[in-house]
Amino acid sequence: MSLEDVTAALDAEDWDGALAALLEAWREHRAVELEEALVALSDWVATGLEPLPETDFDDAWTQLAAAVRPVDVPRLLERMDAMPAGRIPGRVGAMARFGDDPRIGRKYLAMIAKPPTTSTSNQGAWVALFQHLPGCIDGRAAPFLDQQANTRGGTSQFWGKLMKWCEGASDAVSDPPPLPDALRDDLAALRGRIDALAGGAPPVVGAAAPAQVASAGLPSLGQALAALKKRDFATALDGLVGFWATHRTAAIADLIDRLDALVPAEPPKAATAKALDALWLELAAGARPSAVGGLLAVAGQGKAGDREARLEAMPAWTPDPRVYRFAESHFADYLIGARKRLWAAVQDILVHHLDPRREEAWQQREDRHQAPGILHRYQEIRRQIQRTAPAYHAALAAILGPSDADRAVLDEFDATLATMEDKADASGVPLREQEEALVRAILASPGDDGPRAVYADWLIEHGQPERGELIELEIQLKKGAKVKGRRDKLLKKETAAIHGPLTPVLGRDPVLEDGLLVKARGVSSRKLETLGDAEREALYTDLRWATVVELSADYRGGLEGLLARAPLWSLRTLERITVRALGGIARRDDTLGVRTLDLLGGDTPASDAEWALLDAVAARLPELEDVHFMGWEHGGRSIPPSAFFASPLLAKVKVLRNGHEGGSTGGTTNLAMWLGRMAAVQCPVPRLSAWGPDVGFEATLRGDGRYDVQATVVRLQWERQIEEITLHLRTARACPQTTTFDIAAGTYCDPEMLRRVQNTLQEGR
Repeated sequence: MSLEDVTAALDAEDWDGALAALLEAWREHRAVELEEALVALSDWVATGLEPLPETDFDDAWTQLAAAVRPVDVPRLLERMDAMPAGRIPGRVGAMARFGDDPRIGRKYLAMIAKPPTTSTSNQGAWVALFQHLPGCIDGRAAPFLDQQANTRGGTSQFWGKLMKWCEGASDAVSDPPPLPDALRDDLAALRGRIDALAGGAPPVVGAAAPAQVASAGLPSLGQALAALKKRDFATALDGLVGFWATHRTAAIADLIDRLDALVPAEPPKAATAKALDALWLELAAGARPSAVGGLLAVAGQGKAGDREARLEAMPAWTPDPRVYRFAESHFADYLIGARKRLWAAVQDILVHHLDPRREEAWQQREDRHQAPGILHRYQEIRRQIQRTAPAYHAALAAILGPSDADRAVLDEFDATLATMEDKADASGVPLREQEEALVRAILASPGDDGPRAVYADWLIEHGQPERGELIELEIQLKKGAKVKGRRDKLLKKETAAIHGPLTPVLGRDPVLEDGLLVKARGVSSRKLETLGDAEREALYTDLRWATVVELSADYRGGLEGLLARAPLWSLRTLERITVRALGGIARRDDTLGVRTLDLLGGDTPASDAEWALLDAVAARLPELEDVHFMGWEHGGRSIPPSAFFASPLLAKVKVLRNGHEGGSTGGTTNLAMWLGRMAAVQCPVPRLSAWGPDVGFEATLRGDGRYDVQATVVRLQWERQIEEITLHLRTARACPQTTTFDIAAGTYCDPEMLRRVQNTLQEGR
């Protein structure tokens, strides 16, 4: 831009445009005279700006910074280092999006002279500051930086780091160049105009509109497409995320998820947790979207305070749907509790990185946390939702769709990406087919290390060195090599690489044998819901599932999509699955070798149509032997309908259970109804292990006037519908009373009552 652009903007009373044009001129020439003119104009324009409010100051500052207007820089800088100190890293990161600006440089120098925070947890603020600083100052600041580099302001480790940072910044700056002769006359006239304005009334400055923020310096959409065609996936991702920041459509977010799968995540690595935290904060300052995947992979590690510091750095990043998902995943972790700093950071991320695909989930949380009487641990979440809800809805309303020209580029981007997702190596055989053949060879010879060694080599050659090395170490360990320490270290340090797409949803104790996943317990249906379509697709189809023998869901059950899509070739035990989720099994084209099935009632009762799917499920589970139904719905116990007891799902089952042995959960509040429904449909199960209601033992045997447990038991056995019934009845003192009715052995509880019931039945016949 030329100085004529500045004058034209002043004529139009476009104060922000005038500052932007003058700032561009300074960036081009870096002359002191241009800096002085910029500061003079900025100081006058600032007289027309409303100060930031004291109430909800943090929110107001963040929203104003999101607009990235040069006109707002003075009032942002005035309170940028305001307490609490934990907010400063995010503010410094936000100012970095403004690009090089001498006004920002002056503020940074003032913060160096009098540091607002020396806490290790806020080190990210200083890393980001010193990365941005050299572009905002010149050699005139070198003497000050040299002085700071040789002055230790205290005894803590922070001062030593500050001295080194100042030394590096001093070396990075050079003396300002002279003002070009061609600009002297124009600048003199412009200064006269600015001085005249400064002597008059303050200007009228409009408010900033809700912004969809893009980061400076990222490739354009066209450049991203060109990079994709060259298979430069990192540059393509940078440009696509930058475009999504201002055009947040679901289609573009889906493209980001797909492209992200082609960009290798490179998590930072360090010898200690403390070193990792410092490195993470350093890399997070000004991180490009292509680096975000690696940072997110380890962002949840370490102590809660470390995680909070990392979360607070994320609003400085370019808006990114992957970051939104990471923040949203915290709602699925009920062990976090009421941590104000954490939930404040999570909510700030959800506003800044807003993903319209998750609008319904946001609204459900907002509605749910408005309800009276919520638990104490959720009250902090409610406060933070209430704090950010206006900004969230304003940002949602301000979303702009792409133009027709941009849509054409996006369509070409989509088509180009699709051709690259069909991976194959020099052999021409798709990698998926190669890996399937290798995994099936392992399953065909479980005791043979040969196929696993071949698979390990293949993994190393095709970008999964951690998994390949783990399998190799397990083989060596079986041969007596002393590699246990190396194996354990690999398992601890490379968890994300070993579990790949499964990492976000696996429970706390996944079990591996010979380097392969065999038990996936407590798979989180809540976290699964927060994944993007591409992430979910990668998770569903990943061949790590092929070796899983035991799979269980979290307490909510679910996993319908996973059960429909995953290659569960080795599965034998399926636990804590809802009836609704069985619909996923009904949609499969293959059969599963499941022998033990553990069903939950689910959060909501299954519909008649969902119960009707049991016929199709039975066809997919030909080896089923043991079924357990624990009918929890809304915290209460339920009884399956007659369709369950008559289902072919139970035709080959050897035992049906409705509770857990040795446990205090499960069962039914009306055992007689269970037995009555079994009798009515002539349920073919030969053995029943049933847990009765939490009432007195004698009262249970007498019945409640409508049903008689003992009579129903005898009826089932008299008609030879069932061979053995084991009742686990709880007394008023919660002491279990276990009684086995075995018709072959003739063992019964209360023989006298049995005789009376038998006589009654015979007379009735």
